[in-house]
Amino acid sequence: MTTPWSIDGERIVIAAEPGTDHDLHLVYRTSGEGAVSFRREHGALQVWALSSYQSARAWFPTWDHPSERFTMRTTLVTPRGLGSWGVGRRVGRADLPDGRASTTWTLDRPVPSYVVAFVVGDLEERALGNAVWELVPGGGPAPFHAVLADVPAHLGALEALLGRPHPWGELRLAPVAGLPVSGMENPGLITLDDQLPDRHRDWVVVHELAHQWLGDRVGPGAWRDLWLSEGLASWAEHRITELRDPGEAADELRSAAHHGPEDHAVAPRDGTLPAEWVREEVYGDGLVAMHQLEALLGRETVDRAVRDHLARDGDGIASTDAFRECLERASGRSLGPWFDTWIHGERRPRIRTRWWWDAGERFVEISWDGAGPPVEVAVEIDGRRAETIQVGPGLTRWSERSETPPRYVRVDPDGVLLGARWTRDQPVEAWVAQLERSPLSGRLEAVQALAWKVDGAPALARVVDDASEPAALRRFAVHALATTDAPEANQTLLAQLRDDRSPELRRVVAAAIGAREALPDLRSLATRDDDPELAAAALEGLARLDGPEAARLARGVLDGPPTVQSAAIRALGVGGAPEDLDRVLRFVDPTVHRSTCEDALQAARRLVARGARTDRLQVVLVRGTTAADASFRALVFDALGEVGDRDALRALQRAAESTTLSWLAERARGAVRAIEDRIPETR
Repeated sequence: MTTPWSIDGERIVIAAEPGTDHDLHLVYRTSGEGAVSFRREHGALQVWALSSYQSARAWFPTWDHPSERFTMRTTLVTPRGLGSWGVGRRVGRADLPDGRASTTWTLDRPVPSYVVAFVVGDLEERALGNAVWELVPGGGPAPFHAVLADVPAHLGALEALLGRPHPWGELRLAPVAGLPVSGMENPGLITLDDQLPDRHRDWVVVHELAHQWLGDRVGPGAWRDLWLSEGLASWAEHRITELRDPGEAADELRSAAHHGPEDHAVAPRDGTLPAEWVREEVYGDGLVAMHQLEALLGRETVDRAVRDHLARDGDGIASTDAFRECLERASGRSLGPWFDTWIHGERRPRIRTRWWWDAGERFVEISWDGAGPPVEVAVEIDGRRAETIQVGPGLTRWSERSETPPRYVRVDPDGVLLGARWTRDQPVEAWVAQLERSPLSGRLEAVQALAWKVDGAPALARVVDDASEPAALRRFAVHALATTDAPEANQTLLAQLRDDRSPELRRVVAAAIGAREALPDLRSLATRDDDPELAAAALEGLARLDGPEAARLARGVLDGPPTVQSAAIRALGVGGAPEDLDRVLRFVDPTVHRSTCEDALQAARRLVARGARTDRLQVVLVRGTTAADASFRALVFDALGEVGDRDALRALQRAAESTTLSWLAERARGAVRAIEDRIPETR
């Protein structure tokens, strides 16, 4: 007898009586849409699977939710001569009589579907260390080797930090063509975007290594708790960065605190839609929250709590509440109100500080707008820890007797309240004093405050000119100095632009420069072929100063290296003419790297706004609605929502009905709604 069944949304409901046995025969057919990519780079074949964005169901039967964890055994059957790799550890390989080969991989610990993957292609293993390999083109160069050679050392540092050995026994790192994300943490088989800029490679690799524990070994059981994967991996990455470059780590933390949406919950109490699970804020806000906990409880306490979190046995599923309990056990403190404010709260506290000196007394005032438990913070005066005071919602005032006014004042230098939205009021001369005397985090804070302030330009110039200063501080000072009109800005930036001793700083200057006298230098640098990163930065800087000139040079370098190519496309969007549309549209293609394709779409929209033919753009976009690459189609849908007409509307409706991926169907429906709002008569 056949058991009745039905489909309820995305679930199959089988009407089985409790206590009865049934055999389930499931026939599953898929096109691999959005998950399996076939690429041929320089004549070499690469096939890889990416299961994130809830795409695992597109190539094997599963329920794409983090609460569904499973062990698995993968067998890959391929033509002989091609390498093949799955997640976990290899347990067998055999040649088949028909000219094919079979490899088998196993995972003995449960993982969620979004980290299941494979890589097949003209690749071979090269050992990096004990049970660690990189995958490189057969007989060819290994472009990531300089970064991947450090992986064994990074693994050792992570094992020391997290108190546990690498969970998967074996590890392979595979740079692959066309990966739509920077990297993916698949257990034992990390995949990396092979076009990732050099300056991003190291931190992406460390982040994905940290995921082998934080996310893969123990991870969230619901999308709303995704910060337990991305935020904790960002925290571990930050701790490893701090070991080798404290300045870079301090700048990373400052950037995480000051960029991102104004108000949102790190882990919403009511959850998030599955299609929204990759939210940028879970990375930076998770890092900031972990830093706040370190400042509040002590670094050793937080380390113990993370190790307790990773000691979870069984299914490896955790929740924000469970992680809070680990912290409470380690610290002996109740953290419910803290989590309600900084993790679950939708609105961040607004904190404003000011200080003054009057009649032999120094006054500091802290105004806290919003909710939250009171905390103790330090007050730093002229580099000295003056006092630790308790602050909370409302107004807090502190004072001390002094015959002299302070040169500068910092409230909360340790970052107990780093995630708040801060306004710090003090005069320019005080910010300059803080830049000269404060620890590194305070100096970065001062640089940010001195941007746009002409009076602060000499102090910023001194930082940029001093090669002994931390590289992160000098880079940040370049961007701040480039916003001012002071004579010191032009002189300093031009001197650095012509200085061969610091190639990295020259790239930063070339991208940020605001001096028209630099045009000849930027023209010559933008066409250099020995340093693509410098050429791309110069082209970007030139586009800010002289858009048509940047576009003229861009037309000649569109076939250059990927970094130059992307900069050239952006330059055409800034200063190009309508007839440049066809030059840009050839990069709107699923075989083109995702970031380059995004740049081309943005440039195309700008050119259309300046008179290029909309119908030409729309033809390319409508054709793209049927492409096999799901990430490319998502970009196309978004663009059509901005420029599409009735024909585009119909193509989007067909795409929404035909796709098997719920998140992609929602992107198409969103574009439909955008067109209907823009052209009411299409409703």
